[in-house]
Amino acid sequence: MAGIALRFAYPGDIEWKGDERWTFDHAQLIIAGGQWLWLGMNSNVGLPNSGLSLWVFAALFAIFEVRTPLEAARTVQIIEVAPVV
Repeated sequence: MAGIALRFAYPGDIEWKGDERWTFDHAQLIIAGGQWLWLGMNSNVGLPNSGLSLWVFAALFAIFEVRTPLEAARTVQIIEVAPVV
């Protein structure tokens, strides 16, 4: 329970590097009516990842009406904690 409390204690303390920004931006494009990409961003070795993780985020963003990075972080927090509670 302490871990759950700490997870929600600092909602603005989110990791926001290139991969998070890429996923957020492309998921927003999808829910705005853009193209569903078959491939995601490139992996560390330069090969493209499957688009599945992007599709999951696009679906979550549409369901929870996510519009900002902070809302995205909160949505992920809820999804992570829900099975534990």
